[in-house]
Amino acid sequence: MSRIEKRALMNIIGCLDVVDSVEISNILKRLHAQGRTIILITHDLLIAQQAKQIVRFRNGRLNEVV
Repeated sequence: MSRIEKRALMNIIGCLDVVDSVEISNILKRLHAQGRTIILITHDLLIAQQAKQIVRFRNGRLNEVV
């Protein structure tokens, strides 16, 4: 995945409807299963809960690793 593809994904993921969000989530899961590292930054708890690990920041500092 090129740098441009990464940026494009980051810019559109917050603007998706439920069906498209599920499809993008499935794509990210497949990429992760292929050994790729996925870093997803979100304010959406439902999206975050799909991750194997959640890193939370508060006031710009590491707050908790779940």
